[in-house]
Amino acid sequence: MLIQILRQVMVAGEPASVGSTLDLLPATAHLLINSGKAILAPEEPAPEAEPEPAPKPVRTRTKPAPTTEE
Repeated sequence: MLIQILRQVMVAGEPASVGSTLDLLPATAHLLINSGKAILAPEEPAPEAEPEPAPKPVRTRTKPAPTTEE
């Protein structure tokens, strides 16, 4: 169960900072929520698919390559 910590608290012997999101067993999560130290974590929207970048333009020569004559 995902919860968000409202006040610094110890969870299973480890400190949990304010604002952190933890995935805990339901019994532990309910204990923290009912004591006012946590809330259910807001669900994050699924990330939107990013459009593929445009292909890079192909460079073409406008002048012929210089030649070396000996």
